[in-house]
Amino acid sequence: MTPVFFRRDVLNKYYANPDLYSVEDGYIRCAGLWGLRLDNDLQEHVMVFLGDLGRDIPLSEAQYWRSFNIAPQERVSETLIKRAFRGEFADPQSVDLRFARAYERTNRAWEAKYGWPLFKPLHTADEHVLAKLHIPLLDTQAEFDEQVGYLAKLLVDSLNVEAITPPMRNAAKSDGGLARLQRFLAEQGLTDPATTLRPFARIQGLRSRGAAHRKGSDYDLTVAIGELDRRQGFAKMLSEAVQTLELLRNHAEGQGADKAERAEE
Repeated sequence: MTPVFFRRDVLNKYYANPDLYSVEDGYIRCAGLWGLRLDNDLQEHVMVFLGDLGRDIPLSEAQYWRSFNIAPQERVSETLIKRAFRGEFADPQSVDLRFARAYERTNRAWEAKYGWPLFKPLHTADEHVLAKLHIPLLDTQAEFDEQVGYLAKLLVDSLNVEAITPPMRNAAKSDGGLARLQRFLAEQGLTDPATTLRPFARIQGLRSRGAAHRKGSDYDLTVAIGELDRRQGFAKMLSEAVQTLELLRNHAEGQGADKAERAEE
């Protein structure tokens, strides 16, 4: 039970190959070969108990982890303490671990209310996107751009435009997915849908002006992360996106989503 700490970029290898590895809340899987419990609900580091390192992964994998080993610099997360020592259920606190859960819950709530999910299922070629989404492990422009692209694909490109459009009275052919969703929410009685969807619009703008194209003079204005570094700025955007997802879920549930679904959550 000795806690051993590692730099967060130890996870790069696993995020980079989602066909083989799966980084989950408190666990890493390697196909059907091995699994490793870990504490990935920390801000700056990853923790694994020494006994798990010695028992649950091959020697070659343990040697890989050893190259990222650092002296202890923070305590284990409160989430791990509740789960491992108190036997309590606990949701993760790290926003990238919370995002996938909020995304799925919102989709279920919309399907229960309207009969269709808010976000379409990812194409087979894009199924890795949700698995690879995470707060950048390093403060680099390349990883930041990559993660912004994943977030835009999930929240903007995957909007179920075909289902959103038919109920609308004032749909314009030129409207993009966010504009159509804003109109739909207004017709459904949501107060100030433009403000609700602003985090999604910022992500779309950031992808369009930064990650997807050559950066222009308006790029820094679009980033709007102030003095935060890229890791902190992305975490802030992800947190705002989670809040929007929760608002959209509450909107659907507040208009009569299935009560059993809410009880499950």
